[in-house]
Amino acid sequence: MHSLRNFQHFAKRIAFAIATSLSVLTISSSASHAGEQETLPCKAAQGEAQDISREDLEHRLSDLLSRGENDGVSHSATLEGCVLVQRFNYDESQQKFRGYNYIEKKVDVRLLETNLCKVREENADKERFTRGDQIAVVYKPRPEYLQRLLKLESMDYRIGTEETKAFPEDVSARLKSIAQRQKDELQDKIYLNAGTGTYFSDGTWTFSPESIHILTVLLGQEDELMERMDTYGRLYCSDKPAD
Repeated sequence: MHSLRNFQHFAKRIAFAIATSLSVLTISSSASHAGEQETLPCKAAQGEAQDISREDLEHRLSDLLSRGENDGVSHSATLEGCVLVQRFNYDESQQKFRGYNYIEKKVDVRLLETNLCKVREENADKERFTRGDQIAVVYKPRPEYLQRLLKLESMDYRIGTEETKAFPEDVSARLKSIAQRQKDELQDKIYLNAGTGTYFSDGTWTFSPESIHILTVLLGQEDELMERMDTYGRLYCSDKPAD
């Protein structure tokens, strides 16, 4: 129960701090390299893009991001339209330990900067994002969506902080209050396709917006992921999502 009591509070604090710092670094980095973008050492996979159907591309992205089941946790990834959905299901022993049944991470690819050159630059320090046999690829929002998502993220963090103070011991009441306030106060519904949902053991569902999205693949597959995401974003998800 101790881990469950602290999950919302610390997870929100850590996630928000990391997301904000990465966003600031990314903005300053983009500005400093604005005049150098045409000389970036990268190659868009446009030739290959003509030879793969949307169905095949979605299937390959799903394969790259899915992990099957390991130690009571199953990880699957699917594409629903332009929305990438990653689901983490936990077996009974994991549920008892964690206090929640599953997590669902969603991101609309149309919100993301998927340009291959920019994503490669963002993830140039591969050692920083490597853990064991897996590597994380960081995706940031397109500039026109960044401030909206940061604002939502800040509001959500405030909700979590206030409800932790209001219900320091009654976890179920805290989660229910957080869930209701998210529905009532996070009016910009763009976040429903840019965040993480958690289904807790007491039946409560919370969904927190995120401004930074991390996709994890096996080490050595990161370049293919970036190329496939570039192709998918350019060919099939370049329009604006509905507000």
